[in-house]
Amino acid sequence: MISMRCPQCGMVLGIPDQYAGQTGRCKGCGGNVSVPNLPPAQDPSIKSMGDHPGGKPEAATQRLDSITGHVSKAATDYARNLSENAHEKILMGLTEIQLRSIGEKIATALENGKRPRDIAKQLVEITELDSLGTARLEAIREELVESGMTGKGLDKRMERELNKLLKERRETIANTVGRHATSTAREVEALVQGAKWKHWSANSDEHLCDICAGNEADGVIPVDATFSGGTRHAPAHPNCRCSVSYFSTEKGRDIAVRLNERDQEETRRVRAEAARRKSNP
Repeated sequence: MISMRCPQCGMVLGIPDQYAGQTGRCKGCGGNVSVPNLPPAQDPSIKSMGDHPGGKPEAATQRLDSITGHVSKAATDYARNLSENAHEKILMGLTEIQLRSIGEKIATALENGKRPRDIAKQLVEITELDSLGTARLEAIREELVESGMTGKGLDKRMERELNKLLKERRETIANTVGRHATSTAREVEALVQGAKWKHWSANSDEHLCDICAGNEADGVIPVDATFSGGTRHAPAHPNCRCSVSYFSTEKGRDIAVRLNERDQEETRRVRAEAARRKSNP
């Protein structure tokens, strides 16, 4: 991912590597942006983030060298230090050894450009459900027993349901930890680029949760502030689909305010429509 500022509005842009050397338009102001070429591979031995993403990264001293696959070391550091983030609900019940192994696999996969679904297949350490998954599995058992299923038929069905829930948990962890890692790196890169403000960008559809809608409603806030949902950047919860946009100039901030107001209006419209459908099935 290439991080750069729009020369017109100062919006901090994250541009996929495949667009290196090309010209496009800023999603903030619509101005022309010339994307720089990718740098040659550099020595990845740079200063570690060291901090939990809830704390302010030391952006002034952080060197964002490229590593294999052009992934920031700030992202892979987050994954490799996964045992420090065991308070996350999706990681509850995993041992420190499991967390270290999972974190190393996710970091290596990020360096190699793997997708969350591909990463999830490697997380064989996850052999048990969390409390929510256990409750769901028990509810399935009760429903099957009430329907009259017993014996080997019930056992085989429950084994299938367990494997489905384990697959879901692995995918959730791969997706959410990967997002945390890349969002942490994105925040560091934005600070290095001189970002001063940010706003929450939500997916305005019927799946948008109250937490993310509230973060979006916070509007444009200082770059080192915490959103009302309790996080500095996405994801706000497991499988969150949102992102955070960063801006460094007054012009960029004005554009951000307009973008955020437009997004909030769309969110209100979509949620109102969803409420009407629910009340009038």
